[in-house]
Amino acid sequence: VALIGPQASRNAIPVAQVAENARIPMISPWSTNPDTTAGRQYVFRVAFIDPFQGQVMARFSFEEVDATKAAVLYDVASSYNKGIAEIYKQVFEAAGGEVVAFESYTTGETDFTKQLAKIKNSGAQVLFLPNYENEVPLQAEQARQIGLDIPLIGSDSWGTIAPEDRTQLEGAYFSTHYATDIADEPARTFIENYTTKYGHTPDDVAALTYDAFGLLFEAIQSQGLAEPEAIRTGLAGIESFLGVTGSMKYSGSGDPIKSAVVLRVVDGKFVFYKLATP
Repeated sequence: VALIGPQASRNAIPVAQVAENARIPMISPWSTNPDTTAGRQYVFRVAFIDPFQGQVMARFSFEEVDATKAAVLYDVASSYNKGIAEIYKQVFEAAGGEVVAFESYTTGETDFTKQLAKIKNSGAQVLFLPNYENEVPLQAEQARQIGLDIPLIGSDSWGTIAPEDRTQLEGAYFSTHYATDIADEPARTFIENYTTKYGHTPDDVAALTYDAFGLLFEAIQSQGLAEPEAIRTGLAGIESFLGVTGSMKYSGSGDPIKSAVVLRVVDGKFVFYKLATP
């Protein structure tokens, strides 16, 4: 009667079209690319969208890091990475900054030294890496190896980077969906129960997935029916839902109106730094 997932945008976008054609409600917990929900009546998400977090981190680079020259390294073959990179560039330049290096690679590459050398020679004061958890630690390590010692900025995909892979990210900032160290009562209860069950703190994907099921149950309860049309109507009509990743509502689309948080890597831990509102 409904579908939870997929998580990553590269998978969620094609599946969303299938769900829409079949008129089956779909809730993607983690997908942030606008194309997942664009023009669709049966597809929803829990996460904020890429244009929002791209704007947040571009402004953060300009206003908080005080950078006037930025560089970006991104996977051109991934809709997630490419989309955020382009928005970041647009907003950073609109704020008065200059993107002096806009370097790309293709999924599966592991040697980024050529692109990083160009970034080093560009005079960039900050490096934006809107890439996945299996890529960012290696990119950061190679950057430091060639002497590129500028602040690193990231996106919500960083939230699943394992503690043992965060050494080269010390002091870096990234946008994400919730912070365990400022959790309210619903979030604290979820974190405690999850940690007891699985032996580690839940990352943002786990939290967003929990909220996706919460939204589904809310929609079913509001309509009194566990049927596709009723669920879609219920989801579209949610005006206020307090989940573990914060308060959210839907207004005319499958994209929630909600805040983001900026975290900093401190001693290998993700620590709350700042709240970013729509």
